[in-house]
Amino acid sequence: MSKELVTTIQEMLKEETWTRATISNYTKTNLEELASIIDQARNENCSQEIKSICDEHLTHSKDSIIALYISGILSVRDGALDNSNLVNLVDIFQKAKKEPIVVYLCEKILEEDENNKFALRTLAKCYKEENNENVWELYKKIVKLDFEEAELAKALAEHYEQINSDDATEYYKKALLRYIAQKNISPVKEIWTKLVARIPQEIDFFLLVQRKVAKSISEAKSSLLMVELYNWYKDNQKWDTAIDILKLILSIDPKDSWARKEIVECFRGKYANHSRLEDIIRSSDLTQEYRNIFEAINDFEKHIAFDVKHFVYHRSWGVGVIRKVENEKLIINFGKKFGIHEISLKMAVSALTPLANDHIWVLKATKSKEELVKLVKDDVIGTLKTIIKSFGNSCDFKRIKAELVPSILTTGEWTSWNTKAKK
Repeated sequence: MSKELVTTIQEMLKEETWTRATISNYTKTNLEELASIIDQARNENCSQEIKSICDEHLTHSKDSIIALYISGILSVRDGALDNSNLVNLVDIFQKAKKEPIVVYLCEKILEEDENNKFALRTLAKCYKEENNENVWELYKKIVKLDFEEAELAKALAEHYEQINSDDATEYYKKALLRYIAQKNISPVKEIWTKLVARIPQEIDFFLLVQRKVAKSISEAKSSLLMVELYNWYKDNQKWDTAIDILKLILSIDPKDSWARKEIVECFRGKYANHSRLEDIIRSSDLTQEYRNIFEAINDFEKHIAFDVKHFVYHRSWGVGVIRKVENEKLIINFGKKFGIHEISLKMAVSALTPLANDHIWVLKATKSKEELVKLVKDDVIGTLKTIIKSFGNSCDFKRIKAELVPSILTTGEWTSWNTKAKK
Protein backbone atom coordinates (compact mmCIF):
# COMPACT_ATOMS: atom_id res chain seq x y z
CA MET A 1 0.00 0.00 0.00
CA SER A 2 2.84 2.42 0.78
CA LYS A 3 4.12 2.05 -2.82
CA GLU A 4 0.70 3.05 -4.11
CA LEU A 5 0.72 6.12 -1.85
CA VAL A 6 4.21 7.11 -3.02
CA THR A 7 3.08 6.73 -6.62
CA THR A 8 0.00 8.82 -5.90
CA ILE A 9 2.10 11.65 -4.47
CA GLN A 10 4.49 11.51 -7.42
CA GLU A 11 1.58 11.75 -9.86
CA MET A 12 0.03 14.66 -7.93
CA LEU A 13 3.30 16.56 -8.07
CA LYS A 14 3.72 15.93 -11.78
CA GLU A 15 0.23 17.16 -12.53
CA GLU A 16 0.48 20.20 -10.33
CA THR A 17 0.40 23.29 -12.51
CA TRP A 18 -0.35 26.09 -10.06
CA THR A 19 -0.91 29.62 -11.23
CA ARG A 20 -2.18 32.72 -9.42
CA ALA A 21 -5.65 31.93 -10.64
CA THR A 22 -5.64 28.40 -9.22
CA ILE A 23 -4.23 29.63 -5.91
CA SER A 24 -7.09 32.08 -5.60
CA ASN A 25 -9.50 29.14 -6.00
CA TYR A 26 -7.72 27.02 -3.38
CA THR A 27 -9.80 26.05 -0.33
CA LYS A 28 -9.24 24.66 3.11
CA THR A 29 -10.71 21.38 1.87
CA ASN A 30 -7.77 20.94 -0.50
CA LEU A 31 -5.34 21.19 2.41
CA GLU A 32 -7.43 18.84 4.53
CA GLU A 33 -7.07 16.25 1.75
CA LEU A 34 -3.30 16.67 1.91
CA ALA A 35 -3.47 16.32 5.69
CA SER A 36 -5.22 12.97 5.32
CA ILE A 37 -2.46 11.83 2.95
CA ILE A 38 0.14 12.78 5.58
CA ASP A 39 -1.75 10.75 8.22
CA GLN A 40 -1.89 7.81 5.82
CA ALA A 41 1.84 8.08 5.13
CA ARG A 42 2.59 7.98 8.83
CA ASN A 43 0.37 4.94 9.34
CA GLU A 44 2.12 3.15 6.46
CA ASN A 45 5.61 4.18 7.69
CA CYS A 46 6.56 5.95 4.48
CA SER A 47 6.48 9.57 5.66
CA GLN A 48 10.23 10.05 5.26
CA GLU A 49 10.15 8.70 1.70
CA ILE A 50 7.31 11.05 0.82
CA LYS A 51 9.09 14.00 2.44
CA SER A 52 12.23 13.26 0.41
CA ILE A 53 10.18 13.18 -2.80
CA CYS A 54 8.60 16.56 -1.91
CA ASP A 55 11.96 18.11 -0.97
CA GLU A 56 13.47 16.99 -4.27
CA HIS A 57 10.46 18.39 -6.14
CA LEU A 58 10.93 21.76 -4.43
CA THR A 59 14.45 22.10 -5.84
CA HIS A 60 12.93 22.85 -9.26
CA SER A 61 9.36 23.83 -8.29
CA LYS A 62 9.81 26.06 -5.24
CA ASP A 63 6.15 27.22 -5.12
CA SER A 64 4.57 23.76 -5.18
CA ILE A 65 1.69 23.90 -2.71
CA ILE A 66 1.57 20.12 -2.30
CA ALA A 67 5.31 19.75 -1.71
CA LEU A 68 5.54 22.77 0.61
CA TYR A 69 2.63 21.56 2.75
CA ILE A 70 3.61 17.90 3.02
CA SER A 71 7.30 18.57 3.62
CA GLY A 72 6.56 21.43 6.04
CA ILE A 73 4.06 19.53 8.21
CA LEU A 74 6.27 16.43 8.35
CA SER A 75 9.22 18.63 9.40
CA VAL A 76 7.20 20.13 12.25
CA ARG A 77 6.08 16.68 13.37
CA ASP A 78 9.70 15.54 13.45
CA GLY A 79 10.69 18.56 15.58
CA ALA A 80 12.88 20.11 12.88
CA LEU A 81 14.02 23.70 13.46
CA ASP A 82 13.69 24.63 9.78
CA ASN A 83 10.19 26.03 9.13
CA SER A 84 11.07 27.56 5.79
CA ASN A 85 8.68 25.45 3.69
CA LEU A 86 5.70 26.37 5.85
CA VAL A 87 6.79 30.00 5.98
CA ASN A 88 6.92 30.07 2.18
CA LEU A 89 3.53 28.36 1.94
CA VAL A 90 1.87 30.81 4.31
CA ASP A 91 3.48 33.69 2.42
CA ILE A 92 1.99 32.45 -0.86
CA PHE A 93 -1.53 32.43 0.59
CA GLN A 94 -1.06 35.76 2.35
CA LYS A 95 -0.10 37.39 -0.94
CA ALA A 96 -3.16 35.77 -2.51
CA LYS A 97 -5.22 37.25 0.37
CA LYS A 98 -6.52 33.81 1.38
CA GLU A 99 -6.77 34.59 5.11
CA PRO A 100 -8.98 31.58 6.04
CA ILE A 101 -6.34 29.26 4.59
CA VAL A 102 -3.58 31.16 6.41
CA VAL A 103 -5.52 30.69 9.67
CA TYR A 104 -6.02 27.00 8.93
CA LEU A 105 -2.31 26.50 8.17
CA CYS A 106 -1.23 28.23 11.39
CA GLU A 107 -3.70 26.28 13.49
CA LYS A 108 -2.49 23.06 11.84
CA ILE A 109 1.12 23.93 12.62
CA LEU A 110 0.22 24.65 16.25
CA GLU A 111 -1.49 21.27 16.53
CA GLU A 112 1.91 19.76 15.77
CA ASP A 113 4.00 22.31 17.70
CA GLU A 114 2.10 24.52 20.16
CA ASN A 115 5.14 26.75 20.68
CA ASN A 116 5.88 27.45 17.02
CA LYS A 117 6.67 31.18 17.11
CA PHE A 118 6.07 31.78 13.41
CA ALA A 119 2.60 30.23 13.53
CA LEU A 120 1.72 32.02 16.77
CA ARG A 121 2.69 35.45 15.42
CA THR A 122 1.02 34.92 12.03
CA LEU A 123 -2.19 33.61 13.59
CA ALA A 124 -2.19 36.46 16.12
CA LYS A 125 -1.99 38.96 13.26
CA CYS A 126 -4.97 37.30 11.56
CA TYR A 127 -6.97 37.21 14.79
CA LYS A 128 -6.26 40.87 15.45
CA GLU A 129 -7.46 41.89 11.97
CA GLU A 130 -10.72 40.02 12.48
CA ASN A 131 -11.15 41.22 16.11
CA ASN A 132 -10.98 37.67 17.44
CA GLU A 133 -10.72 37.73 21.26
CA ASN A 134 -8.51 34.64 21.15
CA VAL A 135 -5.70 36.94 20.08
CA TRP A 136 -4.94 37.71 23.76
CA GLU A 137 -4.18 34.07 24.55
CA LEU A 138 -1.80 33.99 21.59
CA TYR A 139 -0.10 37.17 22.80
CA LYS A 140 0.40 35.56 26.22
CA LYS A 141 2.09 32.55 24.64
CA ILE A 142 4.32 34.74 22.47
CA VAL A 143 5.39 36.89 25.42
CA LYS A 144 6.12 33.76 27.45
CA LEU A 145 8.23 32.24 24.67
CA ASP A 146 10.00 35.36 23.43
CA PHE A 147 11.89 37.09 26.25
CA GLU A 148 12.63 40.10 24.03
CA GLU A 149 9.02 40.79 23.06
CA ALA A 150 8.09 44.12 24.66
CA GLU A 151 5.31 45.54 22.47
CA LEU A 152 2.94 42.63 23.04
CA ALA A 153 3.70 42.60 26.77
CA LYS A 154 2.67 46.26 26.89
CA ALA A 155 -0.44 45.54 24.80
CA LEU A 156 -1.42 42.77 27.24
CA ALA A 157 -0.89 45.09 30.20
CA GLU A 158 -3.15 47.73 28.68
CA HIS A 159 -5.75 45.05 27.88
CA TYR A 160 -5.75 43.68 31.44
CA GLU A 161 -5.97 47.13 33.03
CA GLN A 162 -9.72 46.91 32.53
CA ILE A 163 -9.97 43.27 33.60
CA ASN A 164 -7.35 42.12 36.08
CA SER A 165 -5.13 44.53 38.00
CA ASP A 166 -2.53 41.92 38.97
CA ASP A 167 -2.10 40.64 35.42
CA ALA A 168 -1.77 44.20 34.14
CA THR A 169 0.98 44.90 36.66
CA GLU A 170 2.93 41.76 35.77
CA TYR A 171 2.81 42.48 32.04
CA TYR A 172 3.83 46.10 32.61
CA LYS A 173 6.84 44.79 34.56
CA LYS A 174 7.80 42.45 31.73
CA ALA A 175 7.41 45.19 29.14
CA LEU A 176 9.45 47.66 31.20
CA LEU A 177 12.41 45.32 31.63
CA ARG A 178 12.36 44.38 27.95
CA TYR A 179 12.27 47.98 26.76
CA ILE A 180 15.26 48.69 29.00
CA ALA A 181 17.16 45.81 27.38
CA GLN A 182 16.33 47.43 24.02
CA LYS A 183 17.56 50.81 25.36
CA ASN A 184 14.20 52.33 24.42
CA ILE A 185 13.74 55.07 27.03
CA SER A 186 10.44 56.56 25.81
CA PRO A 187 8.17 53.60 26.72
CA VAL A 188 10.31 53.03 29.83
CA LYS A 189 9.25 56.45 31.16
CA GLU A 190 5.60 55.82 30.28
CA ILE A 191 5.44 52.40 31.96
CA TRP A 192 7.49 53.54 34.97
CA THR A 193 4.85 56.23 35.64
CA LYS A 194 2.05 53.65 35.43
CA LEU A 195 3.82 51.29 37.83
CA VAL A 196 4.61 54.06 40.32
CA ALA A 197 0.88 54.74 40.44
CA ARG A 198 0.02 51.03 40.76
CA ILE A 199 2.71 49.56 43.04
CA PRO A 200 4.82 52.37 44.61
CA GLN A 201 5.46 50.22 47.68
CA GLU A 202 7.46 47.64 45.68
CA ILE A 203 10.69 49.56 46.21
CA ASP A 204 12.97 46.59 45.48
CA PHE A 205 11.53 46.24 41.98
CA PHE A 206 12.05 49.93 41.23
CA LEU A 207 15.61 49.81 42.52
CA LEU A 208 16.27 46.84 40.22
CA VAL A 209 14.89 48.82 37.28
CA GLN A 210 16.97 51.85 38.24
CA ARG A 211 20.16 49.78 38.20
CA LYS A 212 19.31 48.34 34.80
CA VAL A 213 18.51 51.77 33.34
CA ALA A 214 21.74 53.18 34.77
CA LYS A 215 23.74 50.35 33.22
CA SER A 216 21.95 50.05 29.86
CA ILE A 217 20.82 53.61 29.13
CA SER A 218 22.27 56.26 31.46
CA GLU A 219 22.68 57.06 35.15
CA ALA A 220 21.18 60.52 34.65
CA LYS A 221 17.96 59.10 33.19
CA SER A 222 17.73 56.54 35.99
CA SER A 223 18.00 59.39 38.47
CA LEU A 224 15.12 61.27 36.82
CA LEU A 225 12.94 58.16 37.10
CA MET A 226 13.66 57.90 40.81
CA VAL A 227 12.47 61.48 41.39
CA GLU A 228 8.93 60.44 40.45
CA LEU A 229 9.04 57.52 42.89
CA TYR A 230 10.56 59.73 45.61
CA ASN A 231 7.63 62.14 45.41
CA TRP A 232 5.22 59.35 46.38
CA TYR A 233 7.29 58.36 49.42
CA LYS A 234 7.69 61.97 50.52
CA ASP A 235 3.96 62.72 50.09
CA ASN A 236 3.16 59.66 52.23
CA GLN A 237 5.81 60.60 54.83
CA LYS A 238 7.72 57.34 54.41
CA TRP A 239 10.90 59.12 55.39
CA ASP A 240 13.41 56.28 55.48
CA THR A 241 12.73 55.18 51.92
CA ALA A 242 12.49 58.77 50.68
CA ILE A 243 15.91 59.49 52.21
CA ASP A 244 17.40 56.33 50.66
CA ILE A 245 16.13 57.40 47.22
CA LEU A 246 17.66 60.85 47.64
CA LYS A 247 20.98 59.30 48.67
CA LEU A 248 20.88 57.25 45.47
CA ILE A 249 20.18 60.35 43.38
CA LEU A 250 23.04 62.19 45.12
CA SER A 251 25.40 59.27 44.53
CA ILE A 252 24.80 59.83 40.80
CA ASP A 253 25.20 63.60 41.04
CA PRO A 254 26.58 64.83 44.41
CA LYS A 255 26.05 68.44 43.31
CA ASP A 256 22.32 68.06 42.73
CA SER A 257 21.08 71.06 44.71
CA TRP A 258 17.42 69.95 44.51
CA ALA A 259 18.19 66.56 46.07
CA ARG A 260 20.32 68.21 48.75
CA LYS A 261 17.50 70.55 49.69
CA GLU A 262 14.99 67.68 49.69
CA ILE A 263 17.06 65.44 51.94
CA VAL A 264 17.21 68.21 54.54
CA GLU A 265 13.43 68.48 54.40
CA CYS A 266 13.10 64.68 54.78
CA PHE A 267 15.42 64.71 57.80
CA ARG A 268 13.23 67.44 59.29
CA GLY A 269 10.18 65.26 58.70
CA LYS A 270 11.74 62.10 60.13
CA TYR A 271 13.23 63.75 63.21
CA ALA A 272 10.52 66.36 63.81
CA ASN A 273 10.42 65.51 67.52
CA HIS A 274 14.19 65.50 68.05
CA SER A 275 15.25 68.04 70.66
CA ARG A 276 18.42 69.10 68.81
CA LEU A 277 17.37 68.72 65.16
CA GLU A 278 18.14 72.23 63.89
CA ASP A 279 21.41 72.40 65.83
CA ILE A 280 22.63 69.19 64.21
CA ILE A 281 21.53 70.31 60.72
CA ARG A 282 23.51 73.48 61.26
CA SER A 283 26.61 71.86 62.76
CA SER A 284 26.84 69.18 60.05
CA ASP A 285 26.66 71.82 57.27
CA LEU A 286 23.90 69.89 55.54
CA THR A 287 22.55 73.05 53.93
CA GLN A 288 25.94 74.40 52.87
CA GLU A 289 26.83 73.69 49.22
CA TYR A 290 30.57 73.83 49.93
CA ARG A 291 30.45 70.78 52.21
CA ASN A 292 30.64 67.34 50.59
CA ILE A 293 27.06 66.07 50.82
CA PHE A 294 27.93 62.56 52.01
CA GLU A 295 30.33 63.83 54.67
CA ALA A 296 27.56 66.16 55.86
CA ILE A 297 24.99 63.32 55.88
CA ASN A 298 27.40 61.08 57.77
CA ASP A 299 27.95 63.74 60.44
CA PHE A 300 24.24 64.44 60.71
CA GLU A 301 23.24 60.78 61.07
CA LYS A 302 25.89 60.12 63.68
CA HIS A 303 24.77 62.97 65.88
CA ILE A 304 21.01 62.76 65.30
CA ALA A 305 20.99 59.20 66.65
CA PHE A 306 21.76 60.45 70.14
CA ASP A 307 18.59 61.77 71.73
CA VAL A 308 16.51 61.03 74.81
CA LYS A 309 14.93 57.53 74.78
CA HIS A 310 17.16 56.36 71.91
CA PHE A 311 19.06 53.09 72.31
CA VAL A 312 22.81 52.67 71.86
CA TYR A 313 25.37 49.88 72.12
CA HIS A 314 28.76 49.98 73.83
CA ARG A 315 31.12 47.05 73.28
CA SER A 316 31.86 46.75 77.03
CA TRP A 317 28.60 47.86 78.66
CA GLY A 318 26.13 46.47 76.12
CA VAL A 319 22.77 48.07 75.33
CA GLY A 320 21.84 51.35 76.97
CA VAL A 321 19.11 53.94 76.71
CA ILE A 322 19.81 57.69 76.65
CA ARG A 323 18.08 59.34 79.63
CA LYS A 324 19.21 62.92 79.18
CA VAL A 325 21.10 65.17 76.74
CA GLU A 326 22.54 68.37 78.16
CA ASN A 327 25.60 70.57 77.60
CA GLU A 328 27.02 68.29 74.86
CA LYS A 329 26.85 65.31 77.20
CA LEU A 330 24.75 62.16 77.24
CA ILE A 331 23.44 60.48 80.37
CA ILE A 332 22.98 56.79 79.49
CA ASN A 333 21.52 53.93 81.53
CA PHE A 334 23.22 50.60 80.71
CA GLY A 335 21.03 48.60 83.09
CA LYS A 336 21.57 47.05 86.52
CA LYS A 337 24.96 45.55 85.76
CA PHE A 338 26.74 48.60 84.35
CA GLY A 339 24.56 51.43 85.61
CA ILE A 340 24.49 55.03 84.43
CA HIS A 341 27.36 56.65 82.51
CA GLU A 342 28.00 60.18 81.35
CA ILE A 343 29.59 60.43 77.88
CA SER A 344 30.43 63.47 75.79
CA LEU A 345 28.74 63.78 72.41
CA LYS A 346 32.16 63.81 70.76
CA MET A 347 33.12 60.50 72.39
CA ALA A 348 29.66 59.01 71.75
CA VAL A 349 30.12 59.33 67.99
CA SER A 350 33.12 56.99 68.06
CA ALA A 351 32.32 54.79 71.09
CA LEU A 352 28.61 54.09 70.67
CA THR A 353 26.55 52.37 67.99
CA PRO A 354 22.98 53.69 67.63
CA LEU A 355 20.32 50.97 67.66
CA ALA A 356 16.78 51.03 66.25
CA ASN A 357 13.97 50.32 68.71
CA ASP A 358 13.28 47.00 66.96
CA HIS A 359 16.93 45.85 66.89
CA ILE A 360 17.24 42.32 68.24
CA TRP A 361 19.70 43.50 70.91
CA VAL A 362 17.20 46.11 72.13
CA LEU A 363 14.43 43.52 72.31
CA LYS A 364 16.68 41.17 74.28
CA ALA A 365 17.58 43.98 76.68
CA THR A 366 14.03 45.25 77.24
CA LYS A 367 11.84 42.12 77.21
CA SER A 368 11.69 39.14 79.55
CA LYS A 369 12.93 35.77 78.37
CA GLU A 370 9.39 34.41 78.51
CA GLU A 371 8.15 37.17 76.20
CA LEU A 372 11.03 36.60 73.79
CA VAL A 373 10.55 32.82 73.65
CA LYS A 374 6.84 33.26 72.84
CA LEU A 375 7.59 35.96 70.25
CA VAL A 376 10.27 33.91 68.48
CA LYS A 377 8.26 30.67 68.44
CA ASP A 378 4.96 32.26 67.41
CA ASP A 379 6.34 34.48 64.64
CA VAL A 380 9.17 32.80 62.75
CA ILE A 381 8.97 35.12 59.75
CA GLY A 382 8.86 38.24 61.93
CA THR A 383 11.87 37.02 63.92
CA LEU A 384 13.86 36.39 60.76
CA LYS A 385 13.04 39.87 59.47
CA THR A 386 13.98 41.47 62.79
CA ILE A 387 17.39 39.77 63.03
CA ILE A 388 18.26 40.26 59.36
CA LYS A 389 17.27 43.94 59.50
CA SER A 390 19.30 44.37 62.70
CA PHE A 391 22.47 43.51 60.79
CA GLY A 392 22.10 45.74 57.77
CA ASN A 393 19.90 43.33 55.80
CA SER A 394 22.83 40.94 55.49
CA CYS A 395 22.71 37.93 57.77
CA ASP A 396 23.37 34.16 57.60
CA PHE A 397 22.00 31.33 59.75
CA LYS A 398 25.17 31.21 61.83
CA ARG A 399 24.51 34.79 62.93
CA ILE A 400 20.82 34.08 63.49
CA LYS A 401 21.59 31.09 65.68
CA ALA A 402 24.10 33.10 67.71
CA GLU A 403 21.36 35.63 68.51
CA LEU A 404 18.82 33.01 69.58
CA VAL A 405 20.84 30.21 71.23
CA PRO A 406 21.12 29.92 74.19
CA SER A 407 19.81 33.37 75.19
CA ILE A 408 16.27 32.64 73.92
CA LEU A 409 16.04 29.08 72.55
CA THR A 410 17.62 25.85 73.75
CA THR A 411 19.64 23.77 71.28
CA GLY A 412 16.70 21.38 70.90
CA GLU A 413 14.23 24.22 70.33
CA TRP A 414 16.60 25.73 67.76
CA THR A 415 16.55 22.54 65.66
CA SER A 416 12.77 22.67 65.33
CA TRP A 417 12.70 26.45 64.82
CA ASN A 418 15.50 26.32 62.24
CA THR A 419 13.54 23.82 60.12
CA LYS A 420 10.55 26.18 60.03
CA ALA A 421 12.77 29.18 59.35
CA LYS A 422 14.46 27.58 56.36
CA LYS A 423 11.09 26.97 54.74
